[in-house]
Amino acid sequence: MIQPDSELLQPDCFPSGKVLEVGDWSIEKHHLLRRYVGASCAARRKWPKRGFIDLFCGPGRTRVKGTDVETDGGAVVAWRQAKMNLAEFTDVIIGDIDQDSLLSCEKRLLALNAPVTALLGSAEKNVDEAMKRLSANGLHLAYLDPFNMEHLPFTVIEKLAKFRNIDIVVHFSVMDLQREIELDFLRDASRFEAFAPAWRSQVDVSGLTKQGARSAFVKYWLSLVESLGFRCSKEMPLMTNSKNGPLYRMMFLMRHPLAERLWNEIARGQKPMQDLFGD
Repeated sequence: MIQPDSELLQPDCFPSGKVLEVGDWSIEKHHLLRRYVGASCAARRKWPKRGFIDLFCGPGRTRVKGTDVETDGGAVVAWRQAKMNLAEFTDVIIGDIDQDSLLSCEKRLLALNAPVTALLGSAEKNVDEAMKRLSANGLHLAYLDPFNMEHLPFTVIEKLAKFRNIDIVVHFSVMDLQREIELDFLRDASRFEAFAPAWRSQVDVSGLTKQGARSAFVKYWLSLVESLGFRCSKEMPLMTNSKNGPLYRMMFLMRHPLAERLWNEIARGQKPMQDLFGD
């Protein structure tokens, strides 16, 4: 099992709250988030308004399946690290479709004195309200960690992109995409329409190998990201299951070269890009 570092092994600040069972790969994901929040603290301190957005927040606490190992969830990890670096977010916006999870995460953040706003509903529903609560002139970090691609419409990223100074960490489900290709990519192609609008009219997967179809889809999605003025980091760490099967990539979208450099430095050393793109 991946061993969490001491910063993730914090006491539960709301012990009666809900806890989400996860695979140990979740630990590595939270390592990356914590390290980036820490690495970017000097830049963040220069901004009077600093927002953190997590529209798939869950309960704010996880337990590795089959063990008693508990760690903080993403929003709580980010807040603790920012506070430790004296570069606290001035606004923390969380959202979830599950009311119990949302309440648990909110209570955990409140216990740590975070300036939290909790929004019940889907990311697509909550993104507009989240944006209203953040300064257009602030420096923001969005953490988008859905259970699968269908839960993250591209419109969410499109709207967040209206902030000039925002970085976005995205959970990109390699497993979801790979499974769909193996079943029948075209039969259920509509599943991916919200995630990558108009992909069927722009990407011809007929005659491609499964690997080629996957590569073509990812490249199209990245072209949509680039059309918003973002770049995607060179380093896209791959999270795997206990059998080393690919689960998802952590993709980092940014506009500023400093953010890109910081992310690449902390994420370097993970598995190579070929697992996502191709032959």
